[in-house]
Amino acid sequence: MFLWYNSFQTKFEIDTYLELSNNMSLCMGCMQEIGDNKICPSCGFDTTEKQQAPFLPYGTILQNRYIVGAGIDTNGESTRYISHDKQTGDIVIICEFLPIGLFSREEGTAEVRINYENRLVYNKLKDDFLNYYRILSELRELSALMNVHNIFEENNTPVGFANLMTIYSVWTHGKALILDDLYLLPDARGKGYGKRAMELIEQFASMRGCKRLQFQSEETNPNAMNFYIALGYCPADMKFYVKYL
Repeated sequence: MFLWYNSFQTKFEIDTYLELSNNMSLCMGCMQEIGDNKICPSCGFDTTEKQQAPFLPYGTILQNRYIVGAGIDTNGESTRYISHDKQTGDIVIICEFLPIGLFSREEGTAEVRINYENRLVYNKLKDDFLNYYRILSELRELSALMNVHNIFEENNTPVGFANLMTIYSVWTHGKALILDDLYLLPDARGKGYGKRAMELIEQFASMRGCKRLQFQSEETNPNAMNFYIALGYCPADMKFYVKYL
């Protein structure tokens, strides 16, 4: 499993989660249960050590779901961490966009500060990074490739996810992009992130050569319908049928 994130997080959240992860007795080196041991019997990891900047502190919480552990490797553009998914109980890999030399991060915090003079280069590299893993996420069924299961950003950028699928549409005689899910965390709503997310999705559809972007919105959600109409979308004159198997 492979995930990507570009995070900004407060020290309070980190300290809180360090306490939580300690209570769970997880080794930050292999994510196995270690009880009260200071040295992990499975991998030999020393739990008294701290992860040095610019890498994420042990026990950082992401999306209120992932426990970040030890760094596995770094290539100057990104860093991979062994992590634990609280929701599924799986051991996963978090890949953080971390272009060395273009940012700064204080010891013991997760906040990334982008150097002003490097902002344009940083954003260009981040877009390339995102596009690469978006393509991989579409190819997750190919066993020869790493599986990208989630792509997300935090704070200073939109927080949430979108599930997209490209199809061939007989109506447009070309490709169409289906937006199956668009979700923003409650704290990120009402701040313009949804509009920005739709702009990015439209750009992605254009890059993929799609002639049409389509999705469903429940009639019981007037806020969503008004949101899409304000962005220029029109309700289609058709019924949506579903059968749960």
